[in-house]
Amino acid sequence: MLDSLTKNQILVRRCLTKLQLFDIICSEEERQITVNLGEFLRTFQTATAILSGSKYPTLSLVLLFRAEIEQALCDTDSNCVAIGELKKLMRVALPKRLPLDEMHVMVASILDPSQRSLSTLEDYLLERGITTVDILTKYVDKFVDLAQVGGPKEDSSKGEALGKQSAWKKAKLHLLLKQ
Repeated sequence: MLDSLTKNQILVRRCLTKLQLFDIICSEEERQITVNLGEFLRTFQTATAILSGSKYPTLSLVLLFRAEIEQALCDTDSNCVAIGELKKLMRVALPKRLPLDEMHVMVASILDPSQRSLSTLEDYLLERGITTVDILTKYVDKFVDLAQVGGPKEDSSKGEALGKQSAWKKAKLHLLLKQ
Protein backbone atom coordinates (compact mmCIF):
# COMPACT_ATOMS: atom_id res chain seq x y z
CA MET A 1 0.00 0.00 0.00
CA LEU A 2 2.81 2.41 0.87
CA ASP A 3 4.65 1.53 -2.34
CA SER A 4 1.50 2.21 -4.33
CA LEU A 5 1.03 5.56 -2.59
CA THR A 6 4.65 6.49 -3.27
CA LYS A 7 4.45 5.52 -6.95
CA ASN A 8 1.18 7.40 -7.44
CA GLN A 9 1.97 10.45 -5.30
CA ILE A 10 1.51 12.91 -8.18
CA LEU A 11 -1.88 11.44 -9.12
CA VAL A 12 -3.04 11.40 -5.50
CA ARG A 13 -1.99 15.05 -5.07
CA ARG A 14 -3.77 16.02 -8.31
CA CYS A 15 -7.01 14.25 -7.27
CA LEU A 16 -7.00 15.78 -3.81
CA THR A 17 -6.36 19.22 -5.28
CA LYS A 18 -9.31 18.86 -7.69
CA LEU A 19 -11.50 17.80 -4.75
CA GLN A 20 -10.15 20.79 -2.76
CA LEU A 21 -9.00 18.50 0.06
CA PHE A 22 -5.81 20.47 0.67
CA ASP A 23 -5.65 19.54 4.36
CA ILE A 24 -5.02 15.83 3.62
CA ILE A 25 -2.34 16.30 0.96
CA CYS A 26 0.93 14.90 2.27
CA SER A 27 3.65 17.38 3.12
CA GLU A 28 7.18 16.71 1.90
CA GLU A 29 8.12 15.41 5.37
CA GLU A 30 5.12 13.03 5.41
CA ARG A 31 5.97 11.85 1.90
CA GLN A 32 9.53 11.08 2.99
CA ILE A 33 8.24 9.15 6.02
CA THR A 34 6.01 7.12 3.68
CA VAL A 35 8.96 6.31 1.41
CA ASN A 36 11.21 5.36 4.36
CA LEU A 37 8.50 3.25 5.99
CA GLY A 38 7.87 1.38 2.74
CA GLU A 39 11.58 0.60 2.36
CA PHE A 40 11.83 -0.48 6.00
CA LEU A 41 8.78 -2.78 5.86
CA ARG A 42 9.95 -4.50 2.67
CA THR A 43 12.24 -6.75 4.75
CA PHE A 44 9.25 -7.97 6.76
CA GLN A 45 7.16 -8.44 3.62
CA THR A 46 9.86 -10.65 2.09
CA ALA A 47 10.35 -12.64 5.30
CA THR A 48 6.62 -13.22 5.69
CA ALA A 49 6.16 -14.32 2.09
CA ILE A 50 9.07 -16.76 2.08
CA LEU A 51 8.58 -18.19 5.58
CA SER A 52 4.89 -18.79 4.82
CA GLY A 53 5.80 -21.14 1.97
CA SER A 54 4.55 -24.69 2.17
CA LYS A 55 6.23 -26.34 -0.80
CA TYR A 56 9.78 -26.06 0.56
CA PRO A 57 11.46 -26.27 3.98
CA THR A 58 11.45 -22.95 5.81
CA LEU A 59 12.58 -23.66 9.36
CA SER A 60 16.27 -23.28 8.62
CA LEU A 61 15.51 -19.93 6.95
CA VAL A 62 14.24 -18.39 10.20
CA LEU A 63 17.76 -17.68 11.43
CA LEU A 64 18.69 -16.02 8.13
CA PHE A 65 15.65 -13.78 8.24
CA ARG A 66 16.21 -13.04 11.92
CA ALA A 67 19.69 -11.74 11.01
CA GLU A 68 18.18 -9.72 8.15
CA ILE A 69 15.55 -8.21 10.45
CA GLU A 70 18.15 -7.37 13.11
CA GLN A 71 20.12 -5.54 10.44
CA ALA A 72 17.00 -3.69 9.27
CA LEU A 73 16.31 -2.60 12.86
CA CYS A 74 19.68 -0.86 13.20
CA ASP A 75 19.50 2.92 13.24
CA THR A 76 20.79 4.75 10.20
CA ASP A 77 21.39 8.42 9.56
CA SER A 78 18.74 8.47 6.83
CA ASN A 79 16.01 7.51 9.32
CA CYS A 80 13.48 10.11 10.25
CA VAL A 81 12.47 10.39 13.90
CA ALA A 82 9.31 8.31 13.43
CA ILE A 83 11.15 5.42 11.74
CA GLY A 84 13.92 5.57 14.35
CA GLU A 85 11.36 5.27 17.14
CA LEU A 86 9.59 2.40 15.36
CA LYS A 87 12.90 0.54 14.97
CA LYS A 88 13.68 1.06 18.64
CA LEU A 89 10.33 -0.40 19.73
CA MET A 90 10.69 -3.33 17.34
CA ARG A 91 14.23 -4.12 18.58
CA VAL A 92 12.85 -4.45 22.10
CA ALA A 93 10.02 -6.77 20.94
CA LEU A 94 12.12 -8.91 18.58
CA PRO A 95 13.15 -11.60 21.10
CA LYS A 96 9.49 -12.17 21.98
CA ARG A 97 8.16 -11.94 18.41
CA LEU A 98 10.86 -14.04 16.72
CA PRO A 99 12.63 -16.07 19.42
CA LEU A 100 15.66 -18.22 18.72
CA ASP A 101 14.33 -21.61 19.74
CA GLU A 102 17.24 -24.01 20.19
CA MET A 103 15.28 -27.11 19.34
CA HIS A 104 13.78 -25.91 16.11
CA VAL A 105 15.64 -22.95 14.69
CA MET A 106 19.17 -23.71 15.85
CA VAL A 107 19.11 -27.42 15.06
CA ALA A 108 17.57 -26.72 11.65
CA SER A 109 20.25 -24.14 10.93
CA ILE A 110 23.06 -26.40 12.11
CA LEU A 111 21.82 -29.18 9.86
CA ASP A 112 21.66 -26.88 6.83
CA PRO A 113 25.19 -26.93 5.33
CA SER A 114 24.75 -23.50 3.80
CA GLN A 115 24.37 -21.93 7.26
CA ARG A 116 27.28 -23.44 9.15
CA SER A 117 29.19 -20.16 9.26
CA LEU A 118 26.23 -17.86 9.87
CA SER A 119 27.29 -15.18 12.34
CA THR A 120 23.99 -15.31 14.26
CA LEU A 121 24.47 -19.03 14.85
CA GLU A 122 28.10 -18.54 15.89
CA ASP A 123 27.09 -15.72 18.28
CA TYR A 124 24.39 -17.93 19.81
CA LEU A 125 26.89 -20.74 20.41
CA LEU A 126 29.54 -18.38 21.85
CA GLU A 127 27.04 -16.75 24.24
CA ARG A 128 26.19 -20.16 25.68
CA GLY A 129 29.69 -21.63 25.51
CA ILE A 130 28.55 -24.67 23.53
CA THR A 131 29.32 -26.22 20.17
CA THR A 132 27.12 -27.53 17.39
CA VAL A 133 28.06 -31.05 18.45
CA ASP A 134 26.80 -30.33 21.99
CA ILE A 135 23.40 -29.19 20.70
CA LEU A 136 22.97 -32.08 18.30
CA THR A 137 24.12 -34.62 20.90
CA LYS A 138 21.66 -33.20 23.41
CA TYR A 139 18.68 -33.66 21.10
CA VAL A 140 19.74 -37.02 19.70
CA ASP A 141 20.18 -38.31 23.25
CA LYS A 142 16.84 -36.86 24.28
CA PHE A 143 14.88 -38.42 21.45
CA VAL A 144 16.74 -41.73 21.50
CA ASP A 145 15.99 -42.02 25.23
CA LEU A 146 12.31 -41.30 24.60
CA ALA A 147 12.17 -43.89 21.83
CA GLN A 148 13.92 -46.53 23.96
CA VAL A 149 11.56 -45.93 26.86
CA GLY A 150 8.77 -46.51 24.38
CA GLY A 151 6.92 -43.23 24.68
CA PRO A 152 3.18 -43.56 25.21
CA LYS A 153 1.71 -47.05 25.23
CA GLU A 154 -0.06 -48.07 22.03
CA ASP A 155 -3.71 -48.95 22.15
CA SER A 156 -3.98 -52.46 20.72
CA SER A 157 -7.51 -51.74 19.49
CA LYS A 158 -6.24 -49.22 16.93
CA GLY A 159 -5.25 -52.03 14.62
CA GLU A 160 -2.75 -52.55 11.90
CA ALA A 161 -2.16 -48.85 11.04
CA LEU A 162 -0.43 -48.23 14.35
CA GLY A 163 1.61 -51.41 13.93
CA LYS A 164 2.97 -50.05 10.65
CA GLN A 165 3.64 -46.67 12.23
CA SER A 166 5.50 -48.35 15.07
CA ALA A 167 7.64 -50.27 12.58
CA TRP A 168 8.47 -47.01 10.85
CA LYS A 169 9.49 -45.47 14.17
CA LYS A 170 11.67 -48.51 14.94
CA ALA A 171 13.40 -48.26 11.56
CA LYS A 172 14.00 -44.57 12.08
CA LEU A 173 15.42 -45.20 15.55
CA HIS A 174 17.67 -47.91 14.17
CA LEU A 175 19.04 -45.52 11.54
CA LEU A 176 19.52 -42.77 14.10
CA LEU A 177 21.48 -45.09 16.39
CA LYS A 178 23.53 -46.40 13.46
CA GLN A 179 24.46 -42.94 12.26
